[in-house]
Amino acid sequence: MKNRKNNYYQLVGGAYKTLPGVETVFKKFNVKPDRRFLTDNGIAKNDLRFTLPGKNVISIIKWFHSREDREISQWREFCEELLTPAFVDKHIFRYIDYKYATTLQTPVKKAKKLDCQEILIFEIFDLVPDTDQLHALEALCDSGDTEYVKWADPILIDKLGFDERTKEIEYEIGAHTKWAITERWTDD
Repeated sequence: MKNRKNNYYQLVGGAYKTLPGVETVFKKFNVKPDRRFLTDNGIAKNDLRFTLPGKNVISIIKWFHSREDREISQWREFCEELLTPAFVDKHIFRYIDYKYATTLQTPVKKAKKLDCQEILIFEIFDLVPDTDQLHALEALCDSGDTEYVKWADPILIDKLGFDERTKEIEYEIGAHTKWAITERWTDD
């Protein structure tokens, strides 16, 4: 899928949302919501992006893994990225199954475009399509790439869009897509 803000492609997914009750945790660990990201509807609200003092990083990571007071379903992102723009049929995909694959966490590192250090945590899930959904996805793939939807094989993903076969950059692929496929973080 084309990233909404940057000119690269990535797997379906995005930032989790906070839920009511998170205020207690945020106050305890001096967490400040990060409101630097714009969406089509204004500033991203309730996104699980924030800043906090370094002494509280381990505690907030433990809280994240507890799954308390935060979104845990993949449904909203699936709807926002595939159903709402009608890339897939809303009747065929009105229910989806998915299974947990892995969780990836980056080390503390300098954020690429922000003046701060960051740790990124990705929970990776695999779609488990039923027969009708599988046929719909195959038909979508057969219809070819579009401006917003690209079908990339592991070779293209591993090189973040550079195709070793043609010696050309087909399109940029976000590094986190490679991490999801290989199930490990690399410093790309």
